[in-house]
Order: sequence, then structure tokens, then C-alpha cells
Amino acid sequence: MKNQGKTDKEVFIQEIFGPIAHEMAEEKLYEVEAKGKMMMPRDSYLKQQEQSILRNIDQQLSWIGECLRLASDVLRKNLDTLSAGRRQEIEQEIEKAFNGLMTELENPLQGDLTDSLQARLGLNNETLLWMYQVGHEAFTERRYQESHAVFFLLTILNALVSDYWTAFGMSQRHINREEEALYSFAMASILHPDKPLPRYHAADIYYHLGQIEDAKAELQELTRIVHGLKDPEWDKTVDTLRSKILVARKAS
Repeated sequence: MKNQGKTDKEVFIQEIFGPIAHEMAEEKLYEVEAKGKMMMPRDSYLKQQEQSILRNIDQQLSWIGECLRLASDVLRKNLDTLSAGRRQEIEQEIEKAFNGLMTELENPLQGDLTDSLQARLGLNNETLLWMYQVGHEAFTERRYQESHAVFFLLTILNALVSDYWTAFGMSQRHINREEEALYSFAMASILHPDKPLPRYHAADIYYHLGQIEDAKAELQELTRIVHGLKDPEWDKTVDTLRSKILVARKAS
């Protein structure tokens, strides 16, 4: 009877994420009690926090669904550019990818999680390379919502490819999701520590957010990487960014 009046989606979210929401609510409760700021009965506060967390999860799942639908539309539109045989192969791979994603969402944390979703679904590298090229074309044509959706899909299919995270982060910047882009660039740097582009974007975002010490820390890592490249264009880029950060630091 406890699920009476709830939609299937609400029941799904409650069953899968309810225990997590309860733990997070309890942590928040302890923080508030430790500060002596509890202004309502504990049970009421816990229930309020749990509902708030579950609403946020619902919103995130809706956002994920919208992204994946857009990615599917963009990829399928680009099938027309392929030869008949290649088109059939890619179309089957796309179908396999999205069917697999739905299964994963319905059965989270199941199966061998040490492998990428790409490996678990048996998707070939050529398919993901084609998806990347579709996303790159959308990005260069300033269709940033579309590139964002495609690169988001790629980070889900294989989260261990640095370039996917970098491309995703660059698309995020263009749709005003700069703070989220920081996570993407951090992932890219962890996976490939010696690539300058993620560090550059992270430093630039921190600079624009006014977090100058964080910008300086990223700049130091970027300087170390670029020093080994011996690339005049990157040297010039770093010098320009350093000047902006130093001016901002003196002004703060």
C-alpha cells in the first residue's frame, strides 16, 4: 500500500534510490543537529530531506533521458551519410547501445562493472569512433546541444577514454554548464595526465568563476605539461592565461 498513488517511475526511483536518499538525509540531519540548527521534529526533517533528494534524482534521470534521446536522433540522422552496408552495421550497433543502456538503467550495479559498458555490450571501436566524429562535426558547426548529447553518450559507453571527457567538457562550456565541465576535465586529466587541453580549460573556468587560487594550481600543472611539448602555440596560450590569472590575483 505504501506505493499507492505513485507512478511507475516514482516507484522505480523509490525502490532503487530510496536507501541512498535515506543515508544522505541522515548525514544532513547529523550536520544540522551538530550545529544546533534543528528547527523541526527529526522524522519530519528526514522525510523532507529524502523527498528533496529523490526529486533531484528524478530531475537528473529526466535530464539523462532527454540527452540520450537527442543523441539517438543526432546519430540516426547521420546514418544517411554512410554506404548501405556500413549503415546497416552502425544502425545495429546503435540499437544494441541504446537497448543496453535501458537494461543498465533498469538493473543498476548488475554484472561485471570492471569492464566498460562498451565491452559489456560488445560494441566495436569503429562505431564509437564514428559517434565521436558525428559529435565533433556538431561541435564545429556550433550545434553544442547536439555535440553535448553525443559526447555524454560516449562517456557512458566508455568512461576510460580521455578524449570523450575533454570533448564533453568543451560542449558543456558552450551550454553554460561550466562547473559540471570541471568534473569532465578532471576525469580527462586523470585518464591522460599529460594532455594540456583539459588543464587549460579547467584553469580558464576557475579564472572566470573567480576562483583564482584553483586557477593558479591548474596553470602550474598546465605549465609543466606544455614545457615538455616544445610547442610555440601552446607556450603563447599559457603566457596569455598566466597574465590574466596574475592580474586577477593581484586585484583580489
